[in-house]
Amino acid sequence: MIIRGPNSGKTTLAKTLVSYLSKLSDNAKRQIPTLVNLDPHSPQFVVPGNLIATPISSLLNLENVNFGETVINGVTFYRQKQPCVVSFGFESIDSNLKLFKYGVSQLSQTLKQRMDKDVKVGDGVVVLDCPSSLGTNQELFDFVRACFGVTIVVVVGDERLSVSLKKRGLKVVNGIENINLKSEVKEEGQMEGIEKTSGSQEKEKDLQIIKINKSTGCIDKSDRFVRELQQRAIKEYFYGLDNVQLNPFTISVGFNELIILKPKVDNVNLDFLGGDFDDGSITDPSSLYTRVKTGQENLSNCILTIVDDSGVDTLKHLNDLDDYEANKELIGQVAGRGVIGSCYVLNSDESKVKLLVPLPVTKLPSKVVILTEFRYHE
Repeated sequence: MIIRGPNSGKTTLAKTLVSYLSKLSDNAKRQIPTLVNLDPHSPQFVVPGNLIATPISSLLNLENVNFGETVINGVTFYRQKQPCVVSFGFESIDSNLKLFKYGVSQLSQTLKQRMDKDVKVGDGVVVLDCPSSLGTNQELFDFVRACFGVTIVVVVGDERLSVSLKKRGLKVVNGIENINLKSEVKEEGQMEGIEKTSGSQEKEKDLQIIKINKSTGCIDKSDRFVRELQQRAIKEYFYGLDNVQLNPFTISVGFNELIILKPKVDNVNLDFLGGDFDDGSITDPSSLYTRVKTGQENLSNCILTIVDDSGVDTLKHLNDLDDYEANKELIGQVAGRGVIGSCYVLNSDESKVKLLVPLPVTKLPSKVVILTEFRYHE
């Protein structure tokens, strides 16, 4: 688990670690590592705005701002990756901490299922690239650490954060030498390092805190540069790289054939009220989204996330646009589900939307889409 403020080299360190671990797994026939990106601001393998867990079985593509290609990109020189994706929809986790927590918990459960079923992933090392604000939020830090069973925390060049961890009774050491990366998965899916107690509390056991210096090559990125990176990531998702170009398809879908959900903005700190923030659990996931009505939002240039709707009676809910209880049931069923892909809205009117999709399809594989706050302008 790598934590620190912005522009400190966290993502580069995570990329370096999984690259070396992937090389070691090839040579020693070990389990392959998994890269987890919990920063929706930073795109990895897919468009920005998602929480991602990706097993890294081969080299990363340095020419791709998304780190590499997935199965959507077709035949590529590098081995394609198959990420597990959960939609968040916002650029900052502070826009809705409840939604972020719920997405993290769902992603950790999906990753555990993947590790249980895939012998190649198995007990492989999991590297977490965390958002910048995670280190300053103790409650959120503990929640993420518990979800993924973190045994090693790497603090990059933040003396104040290291002192804060020392005050909590955690031992902080310098350097990354002699780190034991081996972890065992227990019956309930918790890796060694987090042990459940009878009072539903967590106690720290053998948690290693590693402090390393910030690289002198790190520079502060301007907002304009970050926006250009996000736009390039979206472009490469749909159109591919210069040497491996893709031909995305255009389809028209009527509003009466889509269920569009929009994540709610909830950036007010309500810790003093108790409730969901006490233990990090979300008792009512249906409160995380609202349903978008026809003409309510300007969808042009928007990025839509396509989520899995298997087992959901979408035909019933298509006609229940104003039914509060039906919408609550629908959102409760699809919240936190895996992402199938993304599409880009070329233009829209009161009756239909014109979508750009990366695959040759005549209709969307799901009728449920999530409206993100990201935009793309060609």
